[in-house]
Amino acid sequence: MNPSPLPPETLATFLLQDLIRPDPIHTIAAQRYRQHLLQLWQIPQGSSVLEIGPGQGDFTVALADAVGRNGHVVAVDPASLDDALKHSPTLLIAEYGMVTSLKEAFPHVIAALAVNALESYRDDSSKRNIRTRLTPKQIKSAAEGVGWRAVSEESITPESQLRDGYREVQMARHRMFNDDIQTSSGDQKVKSMLLGMQDALESAVARLDGGVKTIRNMDIWVARFEK
Repeated sequence: MNPSPLPPETLATFLLQDLIRPDPIHTIAAQRYRQHLLQLWQIPQGSSVLEIGPGQGDFTVALADAVGRNGHVVAVDPASLDDALKHSPTLLIAEYGMVTSLKEAFPHVIAALAVNALESYRDDSSKRNIRTRLTPKQIKSAAEGVGWRAVSEESITPESQLRDGYREVQMARHRMFNDDIQTSSGDQKVKSMLLGMQDALESAVARLDGGVKTIRNMDIWVARFEK
């Protein structure tokens, strides 16, 4: 890890998404969160890192800062995870844990499950952010099945300024979610189940004292695997 990492406010200025959809509080908090993950993983300067699925590059800039001038970060999206892991001695994962210690994050858990269920009945043309949400247990089982060994894992509670949970809950409450249910390949029983999950989400949001704006991210599962 870089002994003198750049401030998250500086890293945030490298992200193009901030020009498209300004949200400086979330963006800076997201960089602070990523730096926290890098501290947990203890990635040394000079490392070579392969990042699978960088999306908009939020993590890429934090990784580049961590490995320093003598390190290398290659970010590939989309990429074959199977091919990538054949050449990697260490696998680092940070994923939603599908659990929370906060009532404000409970709607996020329900939304993730609801969207995951819906995507099971849609084809590959879907562009939704969540398409296959695996639990830590499922990820560990899959990794161990191909020779990886978990050497460390822990759960962290994201800070309140992160807005991913709020956004994903709002997408699951949107009319487009209902439209996608109706056009899915599920039969009427499946569609009733999905609509019921959306009702459960609405009830969970209604129980929050501060309403939808107080929604928090669910807990994050952080793990390190080695061959």
